[in-house]
Amino acid sequence: MAFLFLDYKHSHIYWNIFRVLKNIIVIIVTNLMWQQSKMSQGVVLLMFSNFTYLATNRGRPYTEELLNSLELTSLVVTIITSAAGFLSINSRFKELAMAIILFANLIFMVVGLKNGHKGLMKHNSNYVRIVNRVGSIVPIKKETSIKNL
Repeated sequence: MAFLFLDYKHSHIYWNIFRVLKNIIVIIVTNLMWQQSKMSQGVVLLMFSNFTYLATNRGRPYTEELLNSLELTSLVVTIITSAAGFLSINSRFKELAMAIILFANLIFMVVGLKNGHKGLMKHNSNYVRIVNRVGSIVPIKKETSIKNL
């Protein structure tokens, strides 16, 4: 289980527990508040997501800034999704809400892939060798070559 804590700062070794508790709270809110209105559930989840974002931004629990950025970006997408959920309550704005949610998640995927590639490049010399070898076999434009990253 040590792999769960390897990327955390020593002062934030507990952070994975915080993340698990965050997910449990979201499940509890959505399942135990089923009798409440969707608006009440949304308000609680939006407030909780904002609190989680502020705590993560203040704590910066990861040793790598790249991981902190990815975590914060995922929380922003959660907040945008929750806010767009409010729009979907009104039937006139359902399509707009779904478009916002789709766009936010697509942006997160692009950012995640880009940053994941940077992380692999930085930490895995085998990955760099393989990509450079492929780049020498398959013609790649000079400015997009892995060697120039």
